[in-house]
Amino acid sequence: MLIILPIPPSKNRKFFVSNGRIVLTKEVKDFYEYCEDYSLEHYREVAELCSLWDKDMLRIEVEYYIKTMRRDTSNLIPVLFDGLKRLLGIDDKYYLLTELKKVKDINEKLKIFISFDNNDEKNKQLLEKLEKINKNT
Repeated sequence: MLIILPIPPSKNRKFFVSNGRIVLTKEVKDFYEYCEDYSLEHYREVAELCSLWDKDMLRIEVEYYIKTMRRDTSNLIPVLFDGLKRLLGIDDKYYLLTELKKVKDINEKLKIFISFDNNDEKNKQLLEKLEKINKNT
């Protein structure tokens, strides 16, 4: 399953303190809202993945399209995983991360490929279901 998301904020920009309380920043809230909206817009694909999921580990493969190659992408992962949790409804303790590549691009984004880790049969079923959805749209 392919998901394309904007670059999430760094974990260093996740919170701020207001009146003694720790609060999510607007930029993190906006990213989470984007993930929730994406889930609603692609609910059929997300539902198919979730229907096959049975506490399997999910392989999360990420391609970064970023303006500068100096960017520290490891700081993006905590916010990304929280966003994927909102998008998929699956706790991030079931995610295995593979960072595929970084590409210099002025149009920053993430391409995220999600599959079942070490389960070719479920991956085949998911692919067939997603192809069927794409034919009908």
